[in-house]
Amino acid sequence: VRPRGARAPNWGQCRGGPGGSRALWAGQLDGAHVGIGPALVASAKGAGIKVVASNIVEQVNVVALGTLAPYFASGDAATAFARFAKDKGRKPVIASYPKGAVPEAALQYWLRNRLKADPASLELIYQGEAQIQQSLLTGAIDGAAILEPTVTTVLTRAPDSRVVARGSQLFPNQPGAVLPVRDQLIAEHPEAVQPLVDAQLAATAPP
Repeated sequence: VRPRGARAPNWGQCRGGPGGSRALWAGQLDGAHVGIGPALVASAKGAGIKVVASNIVEQVNVVALGTLAPYFASGDAATAFARFAKDKGRKPVIASYPKGAVPEAALQYWLRNRLKADPASLELIYQGEAQIQQSLLTGAIDGAAILEPTVTTVLTRAPDSRVVARGSQLFPNQPGAVLPVRDQLIAEHPEAVQPLVDAQLAATAPP
C-alpha cells in the first residue's frame, strides 16, 4: 500500500489493545490497528494521535448461556441479573476483555447507560479472548461481552446460548477496530498515511 519509492513500514505486534495504547502513548508507534478504547486511552494520555479510519462498528455482542439467557427472554432486561441471583443464590458471572479494551468499554456503557442495571447484581471478571471462549464452553461463566469469531463459535457449540444484546443495543455507532496515526506523521508525511487509509477503505467497502 506504500507509494512507489517509499520506505516500507516496520510492522510489529502488541499483546492486546492496552499494549497498543501504551506503545502509542510512549511514542514507540506511529500508527496502529487497535480498538477504539485503547486509542481513546492513548489520546487522553497525550499521545497526539488522530483516528483516520475504522473498519467496523457495533461489533460487540453480549452472549448468555442457558443458565442466564431465559432471564433476558422474559421480564425486564434491567433486572435479569438480579432475578438470576435471587433464583440461583449467586450472582451471574460475566466476563469481559481487560479494562480499556473495546468490549469492556461497550459492556460498561450498556450496563450503566442503556440497561441501567444494578452493578452489584453481577460479578464482572476480566479475561483474554481465548480464555473467555473456553470459560463459556465449559460453563465456568454465565455470559460475556465478546467479538467474532467467538460469538459464532459459542452459539454453535453451546446451543442453549443466546445473544442477549447486540452491538447496536450496547453502544450505537460505536467504532470497533480503528487506525490511529500520530499527528506528527500526518503533518510531515501525509503521503505515507493516505495509502493506509485507502487500503482500509478498500478492504472494508461493501462487495
